[in-house]
Amino acid sequence: MTKYVTYMSVTLHPEGANPTEITRVLKNLGWKPVYGGYDYAYEWDKDLTIGRENFDKYCDQINTMHTSLKDLNVAYNLRTFEHGKEEFTTHYCY
Repeated sequence: MTKYVTYMSVTLHPEGANPTEITRVLKNLGWKPVYGGYDYAYEWDKDLTIGRENFDKYCDQINTMHTSLKDLNVAYNLRTFEHGKEEFTTHYCY
């Protein structure tokens, strides 16, 4: 099964939440902090290209993340890649 990963870049606002709070919220949703090309990553356990159910789970996760970040006054950018076919190098922060 092909695995996918969604990467997120976050742009902080001076009057928004601090990076520690943003990381806490995202980690609770399954996002992992990374460094390199992006700030966070979410690894999918489903092949996102197969079946409506998998696409719906993708949309549910992104909608939940969006709602959670809404009141933190941050902007974000998402890119999803097939795992191993990313166009950059990113390292996980553990």
